[in-house]
Amino acid sequence: MKKLLVILAVVGLFQFASIVYYESKMLEKPIVIATEVNGDTNQINISYISNLMRPSELQSIEIDGMHFYPGQNDWFMYNPSMQPIQDQSYAKYAYYAIFAPTIGLQTKELANQLANATEGTLYFTDGYSEKVTLTHRKTAHNDFFEFIRSSAGSNGTEARYRLSKSFTLTDVNVVEDRVELTSFQINNKEVSLPLVQPIELDRKDTIFLATTDGMSRFQMDRFTINLVGLDEYNNEIILTHSNSLNSLPSAEWVERVVKERGEK
Repeated sequence: MKKLLVILAVVGLFQFASIVYYESKMLEKPIVIATEVNGDTNQINISYISNLMRPSELQSIEIDGMHFYPGQNDWFMYNPSMQPIQDQSYAKYAYYAIFAPTIGLQTKELANQLANATEGTLYFTDGYSEKVTLTHRKTAHNDFFEFIRSSAGSNGTEARYRLSKSFTLTDVNVVEDRVELTSFQINNKEVSLPLVQPIELDRKDTIFLATTDGMSRFQMDRFTINLVGLDEYNNEIILTHSNSLNSLPSAEWVERVVKERGEK
């Protein structure tokens, strides 16, 4: 009997210690990692870290006095083959999860109306709110590129274009360094970056880009590479290449963000 009591006491102490440790890992408020207004898909993409158990739930985002709610007027209603995902969790870890609710905008005019907004406020059902800086994604139309093919996956991305107009290439840069450019070719010949001098490109020349994969913060997260140059009138132009990111954030990255930004 005494031995049984000792065993029960040890088990109870272990369970108590586990509960205390688990509670010590809990976040008091969510950690926002992305708030993007996507003018290409007419969506607002939001991503944040919260507790795996008892997580914070997004209620709405306020932009320029207007409130937008997850699950209302979203893009699923325009695509009958897709169904809304009720579970907003995007990736799960030992103690935390990344939640990535998507808010669809009913019209392109509304998306255009938000194009100049720089700030918004996120409201959560537990009463917490946070002002956030908005990022924007809108692929500018250009008639310099003729798309040939592309591929994307966890091993990286590739894309090939043919030029429909001549221009002078002066710089190539990966926006926010979200991926690493592993190959840049012109007419199947490797070009060293950064450019030592401008390169004159003619109509029908081809451009090939290959990159590593990068961290995706939400569904359909993408990276951008800018090709900066001059048109025939010597005006600066920026041609954008964009492709999908396919790797979920690692547990180590999540733990680092929680350590840097989490507060008990």
